[in-house]
This record gives sequence, structure tokens and C-alpha cells, in this order.
Amino acid sequence: MPMRARFVFLLMLVSICVLLACRTTDLLGGANKARAVPTRKTVSQATKPPATHDPLEGFEFLPLGTPHCGVGDNTASVVRGRILENGAPLAEQRVTASSGPGGEPISDEPAVSNDQGIYQVTFVCNDKACDGAFWIWTVDDEMRQTSPFVKFIFDQQCRRGALDFTKR
Repeated sequence: MPMRARFVFLLMLVSICVLLACRTTDLLGGANKARAVPTRKTVSQATKPPATHDPLEGFEFLPLGTPHCGVGDNTASVVRGRILENGAPLAEQRVTASSGPGGEPISDEPAVSNDQGIYQVTFVCNDKACDGAFWIWTVDDEMRQTSPFVKFIFDQQCRRGALDFTKR
């Protein structure tokens, strides 16, 4: 075998050995290590996560339906509604409001429902209708929250809000 052919053969043999050694190292060392296959566990009743917390739990009053809004003049923004128990009006129930959920009430005196269960909260800012987000909710005699916060966003399209509450 000529010298040149031996050299080429030897070079190819060394190259093959190097490639095999590299591949073997990769397989043993983990460069291309196969990933573990995830397994699916069955969850027994005892290990199931607890149910999601009900955000309305613990409130004496709940909004009845969704808040509605309509246009009105720019003298005041108003939310009006009824407070009911089993469909009958509830008098002397209190509704307060703020510019943030649970924020400082806009008035020292909450709105109080009349004999027909009707209440009205009026929002006046700088002698005209308020614009922006405001929240209303029912409170007890000691101003403790008894319903969830309900948001109204006042603007030119929303000056007259409507929302009823019902006792659980």
C-alpha cells in the first residue's frame, strides 16, 4: 500500500475513533441525555385541592343583577336602586360610596332606603357631576360593610346609575 494511501486510511481511522469517542461521551455524560417522561398521578378525593373561595360569602346583601347606567345632565352623577328581602322593600337600610373600593366614604352620612326600599347616592364634584370610578356598598348601623363593592364609572354616557340589592 503506498504511503499516501496509508496516511489517508490512518487519518480516517483516527477521525472515526474521535467521533465515536465524542458520541460515547455525549451519551454517557448527558449532553443529549434523554428527558424523563412525565407520569400522570391520579388524585384521590382526599388530596384534591379545596374549592375556590366564594367572593360573595359572608355578605348580608348582594347586588341584584348587574349595575345599569344611562345618560343624564351634568349637575350630578346618581346611583339609585331598591333594597329588598324576598322581593319586599326594606326600609332604613344604608348605602355608602367612595372613590375606591373600601375607601373613605364620600359622605359622613350614608344614603338610607325609604319605606319602598328606594335609596339614592348622589355624587357632586366641584359643583357638577363627578367623572371617574366610584364604588357603592351597603353598610350596617356601625358602618360595617354588608355587601360587596359595586363599581360605577361616570362620564357623559353614565350619569344615572341603577342597582338593586337583596338580602340573603
